[in-house]
Amino acid sequence: MSTTHAGAAQRTRPALPGTLTLGLARTGYELRTFFRERDAVIFIFAYPVIMLAIFATVFADQSIDMGPGGQLDFKVYFLPGMIATGLLLTSFQNLAISIAVERDEGTLKRLRGTPMPPSAYFLGKIGSVLVTSLAQMVLLLLAARFVFGIGMPDAEGWATFAWVFVLGTASGAVCGVAFSSIPRSGKSASAVATPVVLVLQFISGVF
Repeated sequence: MSTTHAGAAQRTRPALPGTLTLGLARTGYELRTFFRERDAVIFIFAYPVIMLAIFATVFADQSIDMGPGGQLDFKVYFLPGMIATGLLLTSFQNLAISIAVERDEGTLKRLRGTPMPPSAYFLGKIGSVLVTSLAQMVLLLLAARFVFGIGMPDAEGWATFAWVFVLGTASGAVCGVAFSSIPRSGKSASAVATPVVLVLQFISGVF
C-alpha cells in the first residue's frame, strides 16, 4: 500500500522548470537587484557619456588623418572606444565584483542548496549583462547622435556592430565570471578589479 502511494505521489509531482526557464527567471531577478543599486546604475550608464562629452569638448577642433579617406572628427573616432569601455564596465567589472561579493556573503552557498543548477545562475548573470549593456549602448548612441551630432552607420555597419556587441559582451561576461575567483573577499573585489579595467582601457587604445 505504501509503495503504491509513493508511486502515485511521484507521478503527480510537478516537473522542475528547465535550465533556460530558470535562467530567464534569474535574469529578471538580477536586473531588479541591479537597478535597485542606484549609485552603481548611474555610474555605469553615465560614465561613457561623460567621457565622450569631455573628450569631444576638449578635442572639438581636432581630427584624425585617415590618409586617402580624408579627415575624421576626433569625437567620431573616440565613440567606438567609449562603447568598448562601457561593455567592459557592464560585463567584466560588474560580474567580477558582484559574484565575489555574493560568494563572500554566502549567497552562492545558499543557492547551491536549491534545485537551481549552476548553469541557470550564470545564464541569469549573462542575461542581465546583455540587457544592461544594450540599454547603456542605446543611451550612449542617442547622446552621440543628438547631442554631439555624430552620424550613425548604415545597415551593414549596424549588422557588424550587432555581432561585435554580442561577442564582446559575452566574452567580457565570461572573463568577469572567471576573474571573480581571484579576490579573496567581497570587500577587496573592487580594489582588485578596477586597476585591471583601467589597464585594459589604456593598452587597448580606448584613450
